[in-house]
Amino acid sequence: MKKLLALFAILLFASTAFGQSVDGFEVYYGGEFNPTWDNVMTVSPDKDIDIPVYAFNMNANVYIANFCLPLGINTDYVTAFNTAECSFEWPLTEWDDCSFANENCDPPLPAGWCSLGIIGFADTGGDPNPWGEWFTVSHIATFVAHTTADTTYIGSTICDALGLGNDPYQPLNAGDTSGGAGYNCYDFYACLYFSPNQPPIIDPDDEFSMPYDCGYTDFTTTVDVFDNDGDDLDVTVNYGTITLIATDQPGGPGTAATYTYEIDFDMEDFCGDCAVFDIVITADDGINVPPTEFIFAGPFTIVGSVHAWMDPALYIFPGMSDFMPIYFDGCGDCFCMGGFEFTVCFDPSVLSVIGGEDNVWLNPIFAGGDYWNVTITDTYVNFVFINSLNDQDPNEPICDLIDMTEPIIKVEFLLAPLTYPDNFCIPVCFCDSDDPYEAFDLNAVADPTGYHTWFTHGCDDAPDSVEYGTMLLELECGNIKVMDEHNIVMGDLNLNGYGFELGDGVLLTNHMIDPIGFPFTLRQMVASDVNGDGYQATVADLIYMINVINGSIDGKVMPVDVVATISMPEDASGLVDVMVTSEASVGGALVAINHEGVELGVPTANGNELNYSDKDGVMTVVVYNPDANYFASGSNVLFTVPVGEGEISFGDVQISNDRGALMDARTEISVPIPTEFTVSQNFPNPFNARTKINFALPEAADVNIAIYNIAGQLVENMDLGYTPAGHQTVNWNASNVASGVYFYKVSAGENSKTLKMTLLK
Repeated sequence: MKKLLALFAILLFASTAFGQSVDGFEVYYGGEFNPTWDNVMTVSPDKDIDIPVYAFNMNANVYIANFCLPLGINTDYVTAFNTAECSFEWPLTEWDDCSFANENCDPPLPAGWCSLGIIGFADTGGDPNPWGEWFTVSHIATFVAHTTADTTYIGSTICDALGLGNDPYQPLNAGDTSGGAGYNCYDFYACLYFSPNQPPIIDPDDEFSMPYDCGYTDFTTTVDVFDNDGDDLDVTVNYGTITLIATDQPGGPGTAATYTYEIDFDMEDFCGDCAVFDIVITADDGINVPPTEFIFAGPFTIVGSVHAWMDPALYIFPGMSDFMPIYFDGCGDCFCMGGFEFTVCFDPSVLSVIGGEDNVWLNPIFAGGDYWNVTITDTYVNFVFINSLNDQDPNEPICDLIDMTEPIIKVEFLLAPLTYPDNFCIPVCFCDSDDPYEAFDLNAVADPTGYHTWFTHGCDDAPDSVEYGTMLLELECGNIKVMDEHNIVMGDLNLNGYGFELGDGVLLTNHMIDPIGFPFTLRQMVASDVNGDGYQATVADLIYMINVINGSIDGKVMPVDVVATISMPEDASGLVDVMVTSEASVGGALVAINHEGVELGVPTANGNELNYSDKDGVMTVVVYNPDANYFASGSNVLFTVPVGEGEISFGDVQISNDRGALMDARTEISVPIPTEFTVSQNFPNPFNARTKINFALPEAADVNIAIYNIAGQLVENMDLGYTPAGHQTVNWNASNVASGVYFYKVSAGENSKTLKMTLLK
């Protein structure tokens, strides 16, 4: 029966391999997968054994999203499962519910059998997880079981030790993303060969040490490997050179032996490489499969090289200047900087360095160094930094501080005001020489001890020394590209080669609200004038960019002669509405509020996009609609901001219409709208010829002011018509009436009030 099952497995696999369409889900238990899968696992008595599970999905373009995979063990040969050691491979490690469950040794299993199942569901709710493709045979999990201690099976091959298990809830099955069990499932099992030979052991308790997690010095360490049978071993290591230096075999050949190996790490083997690794030692006795492997987990890092480079494409307009950055990477966070020297060469016919040492920017992490010198000539600039001169006042080592995304030096180059060919490029390089001693003087990096040096002709041990040597300093030139309209992609603010994409809009918004945190280069500033009005990085450019992204408009726009006013109430406190009033539609606005000493809360804009920054007593707010909608003409609330006690004022404001054109932006601190109808005493009173009549309207109304003499006769009637809500003032010129007492009646809708005034001439 076993032979028939194995033959069926071979034929089934062969038919699948030759492209015949057979639906199903194949599961292989044990051994190492091979095309015929006639596997025999080598095991020893009374040992934990790994039983790998391989899966092969025969259903083209169908993904496995759930299954139950039970494995049975015959307890005559395999006594128990070790569920704590069972493990999953990707993607099962990402599934919502995947576990070794339902261990069972009860009927309906055959007598003497136990089983353990894997139950898995890719997605039980929430974020979707990766499904199982497995269109090629894949290792998906590992059962761990324990073999019998009975030595009578040594030398025997047992083919009924593993078999179909039984899950008390469901049998072997698999299904796709629609749910449920939907495929024919086929299972295959390896035989167990009980070897008379024991595998070698690499004991993690044996002494093994790396001198450091990050290093660049030759070193040697040892490791012990034990073999119960005294076999000749092939022991290898993934890094370094391993050599057998001692054998302890007290009983002679064929008895247990301890082998001591020496592992040598020579920095010349690592020169030019930033090696980040775990130490993996493998011991192979030529009998047991697979060989014994042990991993000494790191990561260990050997700094065989460090790297310095300049900007590969720094754009400068002719006649203008910009800073060329120099970056440094010391194998991530592994390098401690003791000092450096860099020499940068350039073409003096088109480039010059502006100023002296004061015009060279040095990263603040080096600010405490003992020595810093800049030498500038017509053809090169030289930088020398030493952190500590051992002058009885040692400085703190510069470790874990160098960020490879931030320059360590920036030097300002002026591009000559000449006419250049299109797309002209000017290299700026680290000076080099074929003479290693001269090269050492031009560019080098040292650690804090000064014994370890990286330079361009590295990779040699120092004379008469195996401990100290030189490693490789890798250098990359920079380029200055002459900027003109031909090599600027309008709207490409993130400089990825594509203009008017979402990232450009996000970057423009960030720059507008925080230009210090998100500075623009000259190239970015030129590219930011997307509406072509001559003003760079404005809210109108943002609205125009949104319109282009949404496919609404395309074409140049110019500022419009329309006044738009940003206002907020006088003596603002609590929740304050910042308003915009305009006779035309508004697409968005940038508003700066000065509030030194006054606390502002988080601003909100109902239904619109709002971004803001709040630094150094100035809150800068950008409000717009990401769907290219707009604020209709009239008065609208731009945003609302909580305001504490104190005086605030407007700073810079920008307003754009809905097409992306700048408007005439003005600001106003408005008096709050009154809550009730009132009429104030005229001022001055008494008066000579002219006086002011003040009244307050809680809402807009038709207003009339009638003036009567002491006899009740109408002297003057002023029909003001429809008047907006707010505080209003009307001037009365009484030049044509005689001195005396008069009455003025202010009528607004259903409200009216009469007060007395005196005219004295």
